[in-house]
Amino acid sequence: MAYLEAHPLCERCLAEGIITSAIDVHHKVPVESAHTLMEMEQLAFDWHNLQALCIPCHASIHKAERSHSKQ
Repeated sequence: MAYLEAHPLCERCLAEGIITSAIDVHHKVPVESAHTLMEMEQLAFDWHNLQALCIPCHASIHKAERSHSKQ
């Protein structure tokens, strides 16, 4: 994935001063929230809507949002 290549560290951990490898890419605004196929594609590929995360950070975001779970 190009985004992970450009952002190899977990952005959430990095904000806390912790160095952790990013494994997942999180969509800040869920792709499923789009109403049209065009909106879905925009959300899916817009780098401003992406966040590189480690597995624990990704899971905690989904748990807090009560969205489809990343376990």
